[in-house]
Amino acid sequence: MTSNCHNLFIFLVCLLNVAKIRAQCEVPRAGDQRVLTPESNKPTYSDGDTVTFQCIVGYRPVNPKTYRTLTCSGNSWDYSTLELQCTKKTCGPLPDFPNGRYTYSPDGAEGILFGATATAECNEGYRLLRYPDRHCRDSGWDGREPVCEVVKCLPPPEILNGQPDEPLEDVYEYGQAVTYICNAGYTRFGDSIVSCSSEGTFQPSPPECKKVYCDPPNVPNGKRIHGRPPFTYKSTIQFACNVGFKMVGSGSLVCERNGWNSSPPNCTEIRCEPLPDFPNGTYTYSPEGAEGILFGATATAECNEGYRLLRYTARHCQASGWDGREPVCEVVKCFPPPEILNGQPEEPLLDEYEYGQAVTYICNAGYTLFGDSTVSCSNNGLFQPSPPECKSHCEEPSVEHNRVLTPDSIKSAYSNGDTAKFQCSAGCEPVDPKASRTITCSGSKWDYSTLKLQCTCKKLEFPSCLTSELLEIEREKLKLYRDRLAVEKERLQLDKDKLEVIKSSLTSKKKSVEL
Repeated sequence: MTSNCHNLFIFLVCLLNVAKIRAQCEVPRAGDQRVLTPESNKPTYSDGDTVTFQCIVGYRPVNPKTYRTLTCSGNSWDYSTLELQCTKKTCGPLPDFPNGRYTYSPDGAEGILFGATATAECNEGYRLLRYPDRHCRDSGWDGREPVCEVVKCLPPPEILNGQPDEPLEDVYEYGQAVTYICNAGYTRFGDSIVSCSSEGTFQPSPPECKKVYCDPPNVPNGKRIHGRPPFTYKSTIQFACNVGFKMVGSGSLVCERNGWNSSPPNCTEIRCEPLPDFPNGTYTYSPEGAEGILFGATATAECNEGYRLLRYTARHCQASGWDGREPVCEVVKCFPPPEILNGQPEEPLLDEYEYGQAVTYICNAGYTLFGDSTVSCSNNGLFQPSPPECKSHCEEPSVEHNRVLTPDSIKSAYSNGDTAKFQCSAGCEPVDPKASRTITCSGSKWDYSTLKLQCTCKKLEFPSCLTSELLEIEREKLKLYRDRLAVEKERLQLDKDKLEVIKSSLTSKKKSVEL
């Protein structure tokens, strides 16, 4: 029994030691630029222990009053109580130092925070002797204020044929200047004033003093209109070419350091060169041949077929080239062609047509087209040829009952509205002399209802061969009448065409006078 109690005691002691070991916290996490204070640094932490945090070097609390401690609860830390937030310390901007200033790295707001660098830069004309950089530390900017010393120069050199306007000194400071002057009869080239620069030398280079003289130039086919010798530095001379010649090169020269600023001009015979063809037209030249493009020649504009000249008829070869402006050729335009009876254009007529555009006519049903069906806008501004005619026609009237057509009623064709007159055949006479003898072509048919002529004939005894001869004579007469009518119709058409040509010619002349 005693042994059992002893073993139980040892077991309880072991349980207490295990519980004690488990009730410990590991080293707490810091992070966010935080560390434990020296007194809070321990190898182990028991339940209920507290630790305090502070910002790392170069950082400070965003809010100095925030809670900075943690408590070990069991075997873990309660981080909910840690409010400390850290931010970089600022060293503030450094004031400018004598004859210089600072630039900061990195740029912007970071340039004055912990870890930044301030680099010294001297003003123009000064150089840095010591203390080029300063750094933002935990306690502020380190280092000392930089020292900038004014730049100094040795005296500038002497020059030939000239000298400084005042005696030279042994040494010059930045910005001090020396002025040079040339001896009498010499011209200065370059800046008269040189200054002690930030590099410790005089800038720019000293001037040169030289004597300058230019010989009078010769210009064939030209003459001097300004300037007279002697020609010294910056003297000017001006030339003009004789009539009929043009200048190649500059007519004005200036005497410079090494002679005239450019070569003398050349006076060459004026040639205007052939003009390029212009839109819808070409030029003809007067006089002809090679002289047609020399000074004084004339280029006359001519429009292509179907175009007419609006403006700028001629151009002349002048000293400065062809005068005037490019001619303007406008396409010939026509008013719409006329309407025709018993027919119409294939398509609706436009308000205006250009040269070459065509209109095609068609006849109404029952009508026949006579003439060309297509007319075109011609060069004279009129449609050519004349529009066609649409005629309804009837066949040759039938003759019977001892009636024949009168000679003036015999035609090759009969149009709508034409009339034909009958008479009694040879050897016959009217029953009623006042009876109606005419018929009218209506559309394509004869209206025989108006023909009232009745003929009675004497009975004559003729051999059958004689009757045949009489019929043949009548046929011949009819053929002669038809041939005569065809010739007459052709003659009328020729007269009509002549009238159209005369009308077109008069219209063209009228337009030319208006232009």
